[in-house]
Amino acid sequence: MHRQDLLNLLQRHRTRFMDEAGYIRRAIAFVEEHEDIFYRELWPAHVTGSAWVVSPDRESVLMLHHRKLDQWFQP
Repeated sequence: MHRQDLLNLLQRHRTRFMDEAGYIRRAIAFVEEHEDIFYRELWPAHVTGSAWVVSPDRESVLMLHHRKLDQWFQP
C-alpha cells in the first residue's frame, strides 16, 4: 500500500460512532503530516497492517506477543 492509497481510504471511511470519527480524523492528520508513515523509525508512531486469524469454530484467535511492548496483538 502507498501513502496516498491509505489517505484515500481514510478520507472515504464513514462511521456511525462518534468515538471512531475522532480516531479517523487524527489518523488522516498524521498521514497528511508525515511522508514516511510506514517506516518504524518514524517518531512518535508509524503505520502497520494486521489481520485477525480465527479458528474455523470461531473459538480461538491467533495472537503474537510483542517483546518490546510486552503486549499481545493480532498478527
